[in-house]
Amino acid sequence: MESSTDKPPFLRRGSTQNIIAGVVAFCGPGLFNALQGLGNAGGSDPTVSAAMNATLYASFAVFGCLSGWFFNQFGPKILMSFGALTYSFYAISVYLWGQVDDKFAPMAIVASAILGLGAACLWGAQGTMTLSYALENQKGSFFGIFWFIFNMGGVIGGLIALGLNLNPDDEGQA
Repeated sequence: MESSTDKPPFLRRGSTQNIIAGVVAFCGPGLFNALQGLGNAGGSDPTVSAAMNATLYASFAVFGCLSGWFFNQFGPKILMSFGALTYSFYAISVYLWGQVDDKFAPMAIVASAILGLGAACLWGAQGTMTLSYALENQKGSFFGIFWFIFNMGGVIGGLIALGLNLNPDDEGQA
């Protein structure tokens, strides 16, 4: 097992860990926000999209209550990694449903339920890390830096959707 003293000193800083958490959130929840911005999560059937959202947020609510227990059992690395992977599974499922075939709709709904669990793990770990790694006088800065990095995922996703819709030859692609 690797001890924390084997890591380069900059990786042991709370500010570095906060930036890493921000990058994970940029790649997962930030791009999830971009998918949501496309409407119907990028798919064609609003009924499936509504079922996905209901499933996601019901699962998130249930598992959010348990996120503290998950954090105590597994720690931040496992929770952040697992949470990020569930966002990837969700994105793949939404792509298959929206761009390949409607028969992937059940997979997208199941992926939404799994994402609810992953989101609870990721956000529980992120909040705990941000509050515990920062000194009292750094907490505001830590939150600001994290939220800036995280929200850049949605900004980039919005710019992609804007770029897709700027072509005057086609009507609303996204």
